Amino acid sequence: MEQHEKNEYGDSVPLRVRLRAMSGRQRLSYLWYYYRLPFLIALGALVLLGLFVRDWQRGGDSFLTVTLVNADAARAEESGLFTAFPSAFGYAPEDAVTVDATLRVDLARQDAASAHSYQILAAEFLTGEIDLFVSDPELFAALAQNGAFAPLTEYLEPDQLEAWQGALLYPPDAAPAALPDAGQPEPCGVLLRCCALHRAGVYPESQAVAVGIGGRSGNPEAAAQMLDFLQNYGM
Repeated sequence: MEQHEKNEYGDSVPLRVRLRAMSGRQRLSYLWYYYRLPFLIALGALVLLGLFVRDWQRGGDSFLTVTLVNADAARAEESGLFTAFPSAFGYAPEDAVTVDATLRVDLARQDAASAHSYQILAAEFLTGEIDLFVSDPELFAALAQNGAFAPLTEYLEPDQLEAWQGALLYPPDAAPAALPDAGQPEPCGVLLRCCALHRAGVYPESQAVAVGIGGRSGNPEAAAQMLDFLQNYGM
């Protein structure tokens, strides 16, 4: 049944007539104001359906999932980094690493493709599909603001944290406290400027990348090992 609304005279006006009298921007604003909740629910359902289909195509649960945003997907596949990891740390040959380098997010442009990729990332963090995450520092900070990453102190050794002391990343609202008794925030990521991803051409050498462990990762210990592997492999 077609929806109607009242005009200033109290008469019933069909929605299609009301929309026809609006400009394109006014139509979008009107529809977003009154119908944004059903739209967001439908969009969320489509994202979750897409994740289900993708996991089915991959063959079920993955031993370790690494998400690389704005990366060179072809170089990531050709690099051999992720096929070399299991044997380097004593895992079984069938413990394959799943790499997703398909997502593109540009926070400056905020176009439809970026919004869609960001929605997928939010769903994947929520469902624990991301074990290790790599992106530019700006996107990483935006996700860290919402608690997307696990504290590195839970999975890295003290000597590893000490080695990365100058490169540790914190949530935007939690800079290290100046006073020792004020309580120190926990780092949630590492800024890598020259790692295996750069040496393999997955990211440009001029672009530092931020790396963190998913807050709901199902295999955070292996993700921590992968973080160390990316820093030191090929050196």
